[in-house]
Amino acid sequence: MISLKNIQTEIDASFLYKVLGDHEDDANVASVFHQMSEIEHGHALAFMKKNNLDPTKPFPPSTQAKILNLRGRPTMPAAHFPIPLMLRFLKTY
Repeated sequence: MISLKNIQTEIDASFLYKVLGDHEDDANVASVFHQMSEIEHGHALAFMKKNNLDPTKPFPPSTQAKILNLRGRPTMPAAHFPIPLMLRFLKTY
């Protein structure tokens, strides 16, 4: 059984990759981030289904993910996003 923490991590990763893609100037790099966001979102939905949760109502991004998003502004593009913080966050599950 997949824990709710694992599902939340996938949702947060999807959110943060989307943020990176939305603020990236290079179209190719932005596309990669958006693809990664979709992949993580797919993982979250699959884990929700496995846990008999309604995949039409995914969890919102966590407060921690929202804070990481805010910390990355106003110095976007993605190269300035706090990647080490994001990676540390993603390793928590």
